[in-house]
Amino acid sequence: PFMDALDCADASQLTAARNVSVTPLQALALLNDTFVLRHSEVLAERLKNSGDAKAQIIELYRLAFCRAPTDRELSEIIPYAEKYGLINVCRLILNSSEFLFVD
Repeated sequence: PFMDALDCADASQLTAARNVSVTPLQALALLNDTFVLRHSEVLAERLKNSGDAKAQIIELYRLAFCRAPTDRELSEIIPYAEKYGLINVCRLILNSSEFLFVD
């Protein structure tokens, strides 16, 4: 169901091009699917040895975006991490446009 929501081509059929669509169902699948939830947990576990919340978020940005977070990003995401936890921060990053789309 997760791959169907993302318009993944059927592996048993020869497909020259994949259908392209952007639907709310895709966003919900990315946000709530067990695949994404599990990988958010694994990523958060990997970050736990990085130090305090700020160091963990800096490492998360380095892993996900290959860059350091801006001061504004840090000032917004650290309170979110303190309120909702590192797993939800990882889930947020994995669902961000910067992570999902290549410019």
